[in-house]
Amino acid sequence: PGDQKITLEGFRYGAWMFDSNHQCIATLTMHYPAATPHLSESVWRLPIGSTCGNFACLTERIVHHIGSEWVVRERYESPKAWSRCSPYGPFQQYKKVCASGADRVAMQFDHSINGGPFYRIVDEQNICTLSYSAFWHNDWIKEPPEAPAIGYPVQNNYSEFID
Repeated sequence: PGDQKITLEGFRYGAWMFDSNHQCIATLTMHYPAATPHLSESVWRLPIGSTCGNFACLTERIVHHIGSEWVVRERYESPKAWSRCSPYGPFQQYKKVCASGADRVAMQFDHSINGGPFYRIVDEQNICTLSYSAFWHNDWIKEPPEAPAIGYPVQNNYSEFID
């Protein structure tokens, strides 16, 4: 049950007409103990006009020492409209961070299809305690109307493909 086009649950296990324009933003916030030695205060943002790979583009990384912990926030955006925006990729990648020293990892995942609104389909304070199943709905992945609309994507520019 549910809308596999927005959650991409079961995406690899079916055949259907695909939507051609997906856009997504994944924001992961890692919380580390204050004694973590490899961290230092920094702010990095991708310069405007830069290009990225095909599936995920790191657009921002901010590291702060707040209170008794280090907080590392990373933001990824989809660089190509044809990339499928599954929350499984960042979930699986950052779930490993839980086992390598982070106290917790928060995850927000916003997804837009065909120029429609960005829906916040994942908004979890700690993915370290969650699991993912490819064969049934994951309760922590929301669908509209439970997933709130948080904004609209910028219109795609196709002029680079026209001679």
